[in-house]
Amino acid sequence: MFFPSETGTTICLSQEFKLGIVETNKGAHGIDNGWITFKHFRVPRESLLNKFGDVDSDGNYITSISNPGKRFANSIASLSGGRVLISRLACECGLLSSVITLRYGVARTQFGPPNQPEVPLISYPSYQYRTITRFVNHFIEAIGKI
Repeated sequence: MFFPSETGTTICLSQEFKLGIVETNKGAHGIDNGWITFKHFRVPRESLLNKFGDVDSDGNYITSISNPGKRFANSIASLSGGRVLISRLACECGLLSSVITLRYGVARTQFGPPNQPEVPLISYPSYQYRTITRFVNHFIEAIGKI
């Protein structure tokens, strides 16, 4: 039986099973935050996700990987690709932002001498130092990731 709770973000499927959405998301607005609660809910042994281990009919955990370190490494190996992808995306975002900053410095003018046209930001040594050094760092990181 489906019925929403008072907040409108919780659905009670039964007394044993509820699911909901966390609406106040701290910074990661593109990610769905949900939760599930089980109360006296039995999951059949056949329905378990058992890539590296299983539970026998007596309730004992069995696995084909005897070494706990190797079993742990196999379990978290799928996370490594995501971590590498996140670091690569961070490097690409840094390169893109430094390119945008350099282009802005070429196009934006201000503080010209009296009775003369304004000067582009890129002509100031402090702006050059801050933007070009970061661009070079991000560019080298991007080349290293190829």
